[in-house]
Amino acid sequence: MRTALLRGVLLAAIAACAAAPVWAAAAAPSPGIMITAVSRNESVLAGGISTGQWTPDGLAVVEPMAWLSPSGQWTDLPCNYRWVTDADLGLCKAFAQSYLAAPHAYTMVSAAGFGGTLLAPPMELGNCDSFGTTAAYTGVVVEDGAVAASDPGQFLSPPALVPETNAGYGALFRAFAVAVPMPATRLLGVRFFHLTLDGQALVVAQRSFLDFANAGPSDASTVRLIFAIGEMQGRHFHLLFWKQNETEENEQVLGTVRLRNGAQFLLTSVNTPEAQFFRAYTVRDGQLRLVFQGGGYSC
Repeated sequence: MRTALLRGVLLAAIAACAAAPVWAAAAAPSPGIMITAVSRNESVLAGGISTGQWTPDGLAVVEPMAWLSPSGQWTDLPCNYRWVTDADLGLCKAFAQSYLAAPHAYTMVSAAGFGGTLLAPPMELGNCDSFGTTAAYTGVVVEDGAVAASDPGQFLSPPALVPETNAGYGALFRAFAVAVPMPATRLLGVRFFHLTLDGQALVVAQRSFLDFANAGPSDASTVRLIFAIGEMQGRHFHLLFWKQNETEENEQVLGTVRLRNGAQFLLTSVNTPEAQFFRAYTVRDGQLRLVFQGGGYSC
């Protein structure tokens, strides 16, 4: 249902919006810069086992995820995965009218695709009050995931996420297998990424449904979904974060962003059978912290 919404925007509508002389900001004052998730792979934001379907060249799926202040404070959107009351629904509807109903321009601020531009047509609330659209995209081609913002002037190019090479995979995998609460035989297929947050060298370990794009449904249904963050200390892996829900919570990297004040964040997309939302991690005072969890929708 959500995938159909994201793919259902007509190219003609995008072209019409791109021709508009003014790209509107939110009608009411916002608490910060709008941060959006971007992907050309439908499974990154929609969740589930990858179908291998990508948007055509020049198009990307966009989903607003949160507001971020220039100082690094996160604010959830009125439409998010946790709202439960009629008052919450009213705020979500108002947000849809004041912000989602207008076209918007975003600029890529993650290392992947940095500087690329997105022209997003108006969005509507869909099933379970989900939202997102297909935007006209210009710039370096992004792959699985990326991050864009409404005010690129507040960002600097962040260090890139660097996939582990085949040559170094064996040693890293062995160190990781010793540190985590799962037998090594159930860790096959984990991907590793190197990144730097606040000067601290970290390693992200990920095994999502996307990583099993070529597996049959019966194989993928028995997979444990892994997302972890740690650091190498000599030959040992020091585990800093381990996602507890290994059967239903599908978490995967979107990218990293860096504000002009120096604050850096790792952003991820999370899907469960009932919900979709986003997380932001950072390092403060030498400690890895989860500083945001929100956005998205739930049924």
